[in-house]
Amino acid sequence: MSTVIIESAINGGITKPEANPHVPCTAGDVARDAAAALGAGAAIVHFHVRRPDGGRIDAYDSLLAEHVAAITEIRKGPSPLLWNTFPVGGDAQQRFRLFRDLSAQPSTRPDVGAYDIGSLNIVSYDAATKLVGSAATYVNTFDDIRYFLSGFRELGLRPFLNIFEPGFIRAARVCLDMGLLDEPLLLKFYFSDEYGLPPRERSIEAYLDLLDGVRHEWFGCYIGGDALSAVPLFASMGGHVRVGLEDFDYAGPDPLSNASIVERAAAAIVASGHEVATVDGARQLLGLGA
Repeated sequence: MSTVIIESAINGGITKPEANPHVPCTAGDVARDAAAALGAGAAIVHFHVRRPDGGRIDAYDSLLAEHVAAITEIRKGPSPLLWNTFPVGGDAQQRFRLFRDLSAQPSTRPDVGAYDIGSLNIVSYDAATKLVGSAATYVNTFDDIRYFLSGFRELGLRPFLNIFEPGFIRAARVCLDMGLLDEPLLLKFYFSDEYGLPPRERSIEAYLDLLDGVRHEWFGCYIGGDALSAVPLFASMGGHVRVGLEDFDYAGPDPLSNASIVERAAAAIVASGHEVATVDGARQLLGLGA
């Protein structure tokens, strides 16, 4: 039996309110959803803040104010471990600014940092029509990576490293050797049917082979797919799990809320012979201190 951490990624760009009315958007919605996810068994909550219609907030001052409001409201009661998004546009300094500003006050400081430690081509392709629906290149240069990791070290935040394809792990090992990272590495394996690797046993084995000799904790995610279907696989291979409306809309006649998704993940973990981590247990497993 192992202890499995559940992260609830409660909102983001994939799920729109018109598809699933349970997706939280405003700071108040985020705070209520975070509390519900914690009550259902999540030890970590990842969140964005959005306009009421689900649109992105582009003005930095508004983005910061909404994050401060959300974190302050969440921490009025028992709180999960928190990590926030970072702005999409701008250079590394502009993107890192939200972590720096939130960390200025203990009351709004995130529990962990996070960074996408590499670049990625994201292509939406319809094999039936042989047409590309969209294509984009998400760029994180090695200088950007060093800036973020140095910044996290300065702030005393352990970073989650978001892994979208195998080359990201190679970059992480370089950064570990350079002293920009410490063991155990905290990793998110973002599986997908459109980029990187699909959520399969052989995909996980490929990532774990690249991490041979490195102490680490990893989470399995399924971007654009039902991560609940992969929870038993992730847990059986020594991983933790990330689920939520950021990654899949769980729409339909009876759309799921984040709390319901977490409840189902927790049930799958227990049914697989494992136990669900508490917040304190997750903090200990991830080496986050008191």
